[in-house]
Amino acid sequence: MGSISQARPLGVRGRHYHLSDTTIGGGFGYRDDIFPSRREALAAARERADWLGALTGCRVHPLAEAGRYLLTTGRPRDAGRIIELEECDDPECLEIAYGSVC
Repeated sequence: MGSISQARPLGVRGRHYHLSDTTIGGGFGYRDDIFPSRREALAAARERADWLGALTGCRVHPLAEAGRYLLTTGRPRDAGRIIELEECDDPECLEIAYGSVC
């Protein structure tokens, strides 16, 4: 899986994809990974949803858009987690994630 802590992958210059994993209603549990291709990001989103579902016992619900998943226990007071994919073409976030290429 790609991660912002890794060296900048070759070919990541403009469009890229952020995969975020957020605890709904909580101030903790946020993660943002960057992937150079939509295909890699979609695969990582599905893998993460399946892994977290198995680890926590939550049900995985695919949402309308590809790359979006809701993980929940089904209990009324448990908002759960959301895993989602977002396309981005801002070069500044690549600079922050991977550092300058100059």
